[in-house]
Amino acid sequence: PFTRKNWRASSGINAEYGDSQQLKDAIFSGSVAYCELSSETNDAVCGGIIKPDIVMFGEKLSQDYLCTVSKDEGKCDLLIIMGTSLSVGPVNKIPTSVPSSTPRLLINMEKVCTDVSQYNNLSAPIFFFDHPDNLTDVFMGGDIDSSVRELVEMVGWDKELEELCKDVKNSETKSGN
Repeated sequence: PFTRKNWRASSGINAEYGDSQQLKDAIFSGSVAYCELSSETNDAVCGGIIKPDIVMFGEKLSQDYLCTVSKDEGKCDLLIIMGTSLSVGPVNKIPTSVPSSTPRLLINMEKVCTDVSQYNNLSAPIFFFDHPDNLTDVFMGGDIDSSVRELVEMVGWDKELEELCKDVKNSETKSGN
């Protein structure tokens, strides 16, 4: 699976540990969160900035991520791409690395990568949503939350999504996030 990390976890730039609640509090107060000594685990102070466990612009993707992508791209039977301009590599290469017969669903506010003139690094369009011979590219416009809920309802997974959301909410309540 092609996945990115999320905002629910955090780590220090110089360490594995990062207090997600401390990061959240710092963001909402407009300040910067720094690693401190953990009273629970007595971990050493890393002294670095705490950041969400997501890939920020300009950061390299992990080797694990790159290996997963190259291993999975030939096995992909449906590629779902959500909320992106696809303007930054190497992630913007993923839609072209799956077999040409693989359906590709873009859930986004707007269509992207359909016009070469909009991108410096494209020699050809990636998506062909409006092409008369298109059999694989589907665009679902709108905000991601609503679109994913609509998609989930279409395939009959709404009860499973509700359960998953409850589980996530319960775990966040228990951890204080």
